[in-house]
Amino acid sequence: MFLAWNEMIRNKLKFSLIIGVLVMISYLLFLLSGLASGLMDLNREAVDQWEADAIILNDEANQTVQQSMITEEGVDNLFEEQSTLKQHSIIASNGNIEENAFVFGIEEDSFLLPKLVEGKKAAEENEVVGDYSLKETGFEVGDELKLSNSDEVLTLTGFTESAKYSASSV
Repeated sequence: MFLAWNEMIRNKLKFSLIIGVLVMISYLLFLLSGLASGLMDLNREAVDQWEADAIILNDEANQTVQQSMITEEGVDNLFEEQSTLKQHSIIASNGNIEENAFVFGIEEDSFLLPKLVEGKKAAEENEVVGDYSLKETGFEVGDELKLSNSDEVLTLTGFTESAKYSASSV
């Protein structure tokens, strides 16, 4: 121990550089773990809002909602409360702004319905509620959204908070 302290005192610059490199590596690991955690949350915000006990996917889906297709008959009455979900990746446009988004098709009385922070819930056919980040990019309640690869026109009736999936607005 005495020899180590003597070596450190005689070679201050060398040991200061080693300690500096260790501090920088620690900082880098801290920064990367924070970024990874944030991206992980951003990829599943909408799913977390459901507060569901289980999500049933088919075997070949590789544990992703996008790849899973399952019939209602296969899961009827397995849970006290259950709902179906249809989901599609789109580009939504209100004529001025285009934004990547996901459309989640759910039943109107489903527990999957998001909590609104502005506007009203979708009550009619072709009405949708969007993530608040859509409002921040320039979309407004009442906008008519044209969807890519479709002739459908949806009316935006309200906004919900923290509803992102795969880093895109829902």
